[in-house]
Amino acid sequence: MSFHSFIAELQRRLIRLMPGHCPLCQRPTLHASGYCTVCIHALPRNRPCCYCCALPLSSVEDGLCCARCLRRPRFHRATAPLLYTGDTPALVHAFKFHAALPAASLLAELMGKAFHPPQKAWLLTVPQHPHRARQRGFDHIDWLATLCPSTRRMPRITAHRRYDTPPLRHLDRRQRLKLMKDAFSIETDVTGKHIVLLDDVMTTGATLNALAILCRQQGARRVEALAIARTPPSAWRELHTTC
Repeated sequence: MSFHSFIAELQRRLIRLMPGHCPLCQRPTLHASGYCTVCIHALPRNRPCCYCCALPLSSVEDGLCCARCLRRPRFHRATAPLLYTGDTPALVHAFKFHAALPAASLLAELMGKAFHPPQKAWLLTVPQHPHRARQRGFDHIDWLATLCPSTRRMPRITAHRRYDTPPLRHLDRRQRLKLMKDAFSIETDVTGKHIVLLDDVMTTGATLNALAILCRQQGARRVEALAIARTPPSAWRELHTTC
């Protein structure tokens, strides 16, 4: 058992012994994550969504593709169980910027329930630039991969960020794609491999798309995307002003 898994299990046992209050609504809770079941069930789920990029769809049927992916799919499949609206941003911010274990545990649990790792697939977490990782104090994507039951045992492929890109939240899709071009490098041989890319939030998908292109250029057989949440286009303007 890894150190992160040990701490998460210790937290779950402590909560059973000493019930606390949900950080979102302050109700008493015994849930292992520290959040109450009411708030957990109220988190906005990303269904139905595009099979290939997880973009929310208005159709009542899952498994369809959006118009963009019908023309040129970026991934073979994409999984993002939550919408980046409602209480989801608060959870992601607590996990990403404050290393809040309850939020990280809950998000990892929800992601694990939605994602079933394919056989012989390799995990590639979106790399952080060393400068950004030092500022934050930890690699939050690697931590998420360690906590998530569906990804913690997957073999890893390591990528590197070639330069420190500025925050993308104020950029549109075209600007993001341009900025992320040639931002990564992969030293491991991915020829013929099934790759699962892991990030925290998919907004336009520019970061994951840049990694997917690189994987395909280096011979990957199949590339999937996995994230905690997907930002619907209707919320992009709000995201730009609140992040």
